[in-house]
Amino acid sequence: MVNLNVWFIPRSRSTALTRAISNIPGTQIFYENFLATYFTEKTDQHATDSDVRAAYDSIMEAYRKDTSPHRVVKDFPMTVGKEFLTEIVTRDSVNVFLTRDPALVATSKLPKTGQLFYDISRAVNKFSLEYVYQEMLQVLNYVLETCEKSPLILSGEKKFAKFFVSFLYLVGRFFFPGVNNLHVTCIGLRAVGYVQW
Repeated sequence: MVNLNVWFIPRSRSTALTRAISNIPGTQIFYENFLATYFTEKTDQHATDSDVRAAYDSIMEAYRKDTSPHRVVKDFPMTVGKEFLTEIVTRDSVNVFLTRDPALVATSKLPKTGQLFYDISRAVNKFSLEYVYQEMLQVLNYVLETCEKSPLILSGEKKFAKFFVSFLYLVGRFFFPGVNNLHVTCIGLRAVGYVQW
C-alpha cells in the first residue's frame, strides 16, 4: 500500500492535482474529510465535544479500514489533529506540499462567486492565511522528522501547469510502480496528456 498525503494552501491547484491522481487505478482519495468536522468544531455552537470527537473517529476508522493499493489524504494541514497525524504521516508515506504566494492566494477570485479569497477568509474568521501557512510549516517539520522519503514541495503558480504532467510522471513512476500509464485531463490547468512510463 502506498500512502500519499497532499497538504495544501488554498488556491494552490490541489483539487486539480488530486483529480488527476484519482485516475490511477486502485486509488482511494480521502478528500478534505477532516475539513467539514474542523469547521463544525470551530463554528457550530451546538456541536458538542463528543459529537466532534465521534466525527473525527469516524474519519479515522474509514482510513484505517481502507485497503486500497493507493491511499491519498488531501486536506488542509490544520484540520488533521496531531493525534491523527501520527497515523497518516508514517515513515514510508509520501508527502506533497502545494503552496502559493500569499498575495496571490489573497487576491485570487473564486470563479463561482467572483469574490476575493481574502474577503471570504475574513468573513469565516477561523481561516486566516497566516494560520494556514504556520500549520503547513508545522506539518512539514513533522514530515522531515518522521519520513524516510523527502517531501515534494510544489508551487501552485500558473507555471505549475507546465510541469504538472512531469510531476504526475514522477508520482507514477516512483510511488505507484504497478501502474504503467495514466490519462490526465485537467482543463483548469491547461494540462492534458497521457503519461506513460
